[in-house]
Amino acid sequence: MKQQQKKPQKIPNLPSFSKPLIVKKPRKILEASAQVTLVRWLREHGIRHCLLNNPFRVTSWGQLHKAKAMGLNKGMPDLLVYLSDKQTKDGKNYLIFVEMKKEKGGVVTPEQQEWIDVLNTVDGCKAMVSRGHEEALSFIFNHMK
Repeated sequence: MKQQQKKPQKIPNLPSFSKPLIVKKPRKILEASAQVTLVRWLREHGIRHCLLNNPFRVTSWGQLHKAKAMGLNKGMPDLLVYLSDKQTKDGKNYLIFVEMKKEKGGVVTPEQQEWIDVLNTVDGCKAMVSRGHEEALSFIFNHMK
């Protein structure tokens, strides 16, 4: 005997899709995710650091005017990392400025490049563009004991 195949029941109030669902590839690590990973590592290892720029969108001209009046500048790197003389190989203090970018496709603006170039001329300052958290960690490790 043949078993009758049941027809699937139609669920009411759901839209019908003309195209099949596509399973997306795993997401690439974005700039914010990489920065959060780096900051988490810095906290776990007791390394002083801070966020330099305001990463949030200004929602009005008044807020933008106030932020600029208070010193907000285009291009300043995202993070400042302080390594004391006790943490470094050569016994010097370092301020490391990190501009975070996503691993692929992150573009450095002319203002960001200008800041990085200027900061690298100052004794004890190192500035870099990091494509993902691993580049930043490698850069920091190169200066640590």
